Amino acid sequence: MKLSIQSSVLAAVAVASMCAAAQAVPETYTWNFDSPTGALGTSQSYTSAVTPSGPSPVDVTAYGFQVTYDPSNPSAANAQTGTAISLYGNQGAGTESGLGLKNYPYKEIGFLVTQNQGGQNNDGQNWNNSDGHNYNDQNRNNNDGNNNDGQNNDGNNNDGQNNDGNNCNNGAGGSTTYEGFVQVDLTNLLNIPNVDPFATITIGSLQNGTYDAFASSTLGTIGTNEIINHSTTTPNTFLLSDFSLANPYLTITANDQAGLDKSILLSTLSVSTNNAAPEPATLGMLAIGGAGLLLGRRRKSA
Repeated sequence: MKLSIQSSVLAAVAVASMCAAAQAVPETYTWNFDSPTGALGTSQSYTSAVTPSGPSPVDVTAYGFQVTYDPSNPSAANAQTGTAISLYGNQGAGTESGLGLKNYPYKEIGFLVTQNQGGQNNDGQNWNNSDGHNYNDQNRNNNDGNNNDGQNNDGNNNDGQNNDGNNCNNGAGGSTTYEGFVQVDLTNLLNIPNVDPFATITIGSLQNGTYDAFASSTLGTIGTNEIINHSTTTPNTFLLSDFSLANPYLTITANDQAGLDKSILLSTLSVSTNNAAPEPATLGMLAIGGAGLLLGRRRKSA
């Protein structure tokens, strides 16, 4: 049975519309960093959930690092190569879920202050290398940390001297502050076909603090290209154009502008594909083209 011209046109429009609808559905890739939970290694791979389902999931890898932090020159840490440290997966109530650092306060991304030991080895060691005298046999109570701090025991000053290979007096010690950060390798994300120009992150445990994000070319280095500055917004978006296959690392840090007690969690990362629906004019051209083909065949057969 032959189709009428009207039926042919309607069929062409229907086919064009179905094709356009099939192309118009974008996929969203989401990485959740709250699983697995508990103590992790220095790196952890995460597989995306994809909606609507269909495309293959994509993996990204997260890493934990720390650098020595100088409060008088905060930006100096950005160019340092960090030491790898263990990650920690948190899964709590509300916003208390996401990726943090195992040995840091609250097991989150923040700052760690460690106390340095001082005044060691003043407990009766043999101080027989200072001037040829054996201070282990003379006036024993001066070698137990009581009088080795600038006092003159026998005409020699044993303050800070290394009399027998031990450090006699290092003073009261001090502290070192470390800045912890998490890096995510976006290489596989950047290779997703038709990926949208923007990516979105969600930060957890953001309580009276801020966070920063950087694009880095080097694993273990925070990076100097700051893409999110002292933000309190979550979720937040950033441009993927700041990244490339040669510059693929997303760095997430807490910000200490209100003190070193601030810490955060990396909760989610997501991107979508840019499968935009054709404009109405394009749909019309598709329909007309299809109808023209059908009419051409009809005239030829007549």
